[in-house]
Amino acid sequence: MQENTHSTLKLFLIISQIMGYFPVQGLSENNSQFLKFSWFSFKTIYSLLLLLFSVFVTLLIIICRLTDQVLYIEVAISGKRFFTVRKKAILTIAGIVATYQLVLKQLNTQIIPKLMLVLI
Repeated sequence: MQENTHSTLKLFLIISQIMGYFPVQGLSENNSQFLKFSWFSFKTIYSLLLLLFSVFVTLLIIICRLTDQVLYIEVAISGKRFFTVRKKAILTIAGIVATYQLVLKQLNTQIIPKLMLVLI
């Protein structure tokens, strides 16, 4: 048996095929001329299913990490670590500003027309 790249890497290629990364037929032959690829072979379908499963698991891990960060990590704005303003304080300030704007709008529509009548 002569030494060539195919015979040297045959064990590695077979292990890669079992793991689903190399869907080629004819690896057990001693000559690389017998290698062929087919889209509708068991090995190709097996490789594609492993690829889809890997993508699915990766997406699940990303979603789990993202939800952990959103739900359990404290969100705060820091001023050189001298103080922190947390989410509750920011929402309270935003609520106060919105309420102040609504009160001003209501007073503007009720008081200013009466003042105009008094001044005229």
